[in-house]
Amino acid sequence: MIEKYDLSESKSLDSFSVAGTGKGEEFPYAVDMGGIYECEDTYYTYRDSSPFSLLLYTCSGCGQIEYRDYQGILPVGHMILLDGKYAHRYATKKGGKWKFIWMHYFDRSPCSFADYFYRRGMILQPVKIDEVVGFFEKMKYLSVHPTIFQKMEISQCLSHFLYESGIHGEEKVTPVLDSGEQIVNLAQDYMQTHFQEAISLEKLGVICGVSKFYLIKLFGKWTGMTPHQYLLQVRVGKAKLLLLSTERTVGEIGNLTGFSGSSLFIEAFKKQTGQTPLEFRNAGK
Repeated sequence: MIEKYDLSESKSLDSFSVAGTGKGEEFPYAVDMGGIYECEDTYYTYRDSSPFSLLLYTCSGCGQIEYRDYQGILPVGHMILLDGKYAHRYATKKGGKWKFIWMHYFDRSPCSFADYFYRRGMILQPVKIDEVVGFFEKMKYLSVHPTIFQKMEISQCLSHFLYESGIHGEEKVTPVLDSGEQIVNLAQDYMQTHFQEAISLEKLGVICGVSKFYLIKLFGKWTGMTPHQYLLQVRVGKAKLLLLSTERTVGEIGNLTGFSGSSLFIEAFKKQTGQTPLEFRNAGK
């Protein structure tokens, strides 16, 4: 649970959220959300514990870390994994700025990656920035374009990245899309941008150049859900970020994310995450 923080002088450059990771999962690893922050030296976050673990990577500037018996810096080009069951504090080093990539993830393995590296003296790990950015973009892509294998792929990608980038490093491979997946991606991209608006199947079909019936069929094939279900995931994902990064009320956030009323927002949010919006906010950033 979060104890203290100061986000007043922080700027979010990019972010994503994966809907539905708050509920019980069948895979050992899951990513919940992530972002790229640029912060002044007033920025800090302290937690006494957390249900998720945390990945931090310094792009520029310098971070200050307190975790278990480590008290030191997180310099440029280095990554640290923080196991959520231990208290941790991270902040911008005084007198400077800090640009960093962060990611909340769930590690359900008997021995977590964070604990494994810590026990072997690998608290800080040098990683090339293009590898970390590539992984961030991959997670963002999977959050925006879920398929029926989304959670399995996220689990595999996270474990692969933590092993390969932390120890060896490896080239990224760009997937090749077929026309059906491209149509679904086009519809998903539109909903990601226009989630605040009322979006009909007819309008999506026109944008994608197909009938609404064919679009529903393609969506079912590639994502295992309907366009409406995907839109609800997008809205809940955006709401999660707003709940943690702003002081807006639940009603205001529901309106900002395209829900026509607070009750509909709360119902959809709880169905996706297993928590009400207030429960999610109170659980910590």
